[in-house]
Amino acid sequence: MEIKFRAFVKHLGQLADVLSIDFLDSEVEIYLVDRDEIRKYRFGEDEIVLLPFTGLKDKNGKEIYDGDIVKSDNGESIDKIVYKQGAFYVESLKGDLLDELLSDVETEVIGNIFQDGDLLRDCWRDRNEP
Repeated sequence: MEIKFRAFVKHLGQLADVLSIDFLDSEVEIYLVDRDEIRKYRFGEDEIVLLPFTGLKDKNGKEIYDGDIVKSDNGESIDKIVYKQGAFYVESLKGDLLDELLSDVETEVIGNIFQDGDLLRDCWRDRNEP
C-alpha cells in the first residue's frame, strides 16, 4: 500500500497535498494547489490535521482518505471514512463503525468532513425526520 497523506489547514479551511513529513524537526511540508504555494507547519500546534490515504480509490478513481464523505453504490447511505484501531472503517452518521473499508467499488467520494460537513448534517436530519 502506498503511504501518503493530505492535510486540512484549519485557518485556511483548505485541504492540501502533503509533500514531506520531517519527524526530526516535527514539521510537515504541504502544497496549496489553489495558491500554488508550499508551506511548512509544525506538529502539535493544532494548525493542521493529517489525513492518511486508505490505499483505495472510489468507483470514479478518486483517492479515498480518512475524513472523506462517501455515498454507497446504491445511493442509500452517506457515511464517512475514519481511521481507528489501525484500520479504515466506514462510520455511520450515528458514529457506529459499519464495516472495515476493504473495497473501493461500492463507494463514491462526495466530500470531506472538514469542508462538506453540511452533507452529513442534512443527511442525519433527513434520516431522523418522521
